[in-house]
Amino acid sequence: DLESGLKAASAGGFTGVAVMSGTNPPLHNKAQIEYLLNRSKNSLTDVYPVGTLSQNQEGKDLSEMYDMKLAGAVAFGDYKNPIKDAGLILRALQYTTNIGSFIITHCDDKSISHGGQMNEGETSTMLGLKGIPALAEEIMLQRNISVLEYAGGKMHIPTISTKGSVELIKKAKANDLNITCGVAAHNLLLDDTALVDFDTNYKVNPPLRNKKDVEALRKAVENGIIDVVVSDH
Repeated sequence: DLESGLKAASAGGFTGVAVMSGTNPPLHNKAQIEYLLNRSKNSLTDVYPVGTLSQNQEGKDLSEMYDMKLAGAVAFGDYKNPIKDAGLILRALQYTTNIGSFIITHCDDKSISHGGQMNEGETSTMLGLKGIPALAEEIMLQRNISVLEYAGGKMHIPTISTKGSVELIKKAKANDLNITCGVAAHNLLLDDTALVDFDTNYKVNPPLRNKKDVEALRKAVENGIIDVVVSDH
């Protein structure tokens, strides 16, 4: 919960944490943003709430972004729920630009990754587990970049995991789009062979990829293509 999470953050040396919108209930209105900030105001660790991009994280209608921004929300996103509707991404970019904010969106085409348990590759084939193709991430990332190029605004991709995604972000930044991205710490340290013993601690989203992806992610951190390393827990 909030209290135990903040204690863990403080013990780990974090002076500030973003609380993503994927709480129960989701952070989708002004009252919930205010409640979160009031409950955490005496913590050693500062809290930065991320409000939902869509109502109830359903991916249909825009949330009450303006009211949440006034209450203290720093950005808007639907946590691990990828936005299927490109038009909703477009409207969210336009709206957040007008209120001086930005969107955070997870890239995963569920019609491609549906039911996947780990990275699609040699290891998944050997283990007999349904794979999650890199394409599921990259095709939605490309779509979101195209919408950003058309609509303007600012977009943050919280976690990328593939070599192809690195190339897409690199190209978008070269074209002066206002886009940033992060990578989960474990995606920099581990590859999909960590799952050979079926340890569910390594079942993460996005999944651990192959060694070439890990190498590309590390280089992207070094050269600034990836902007931030996150815990993603």
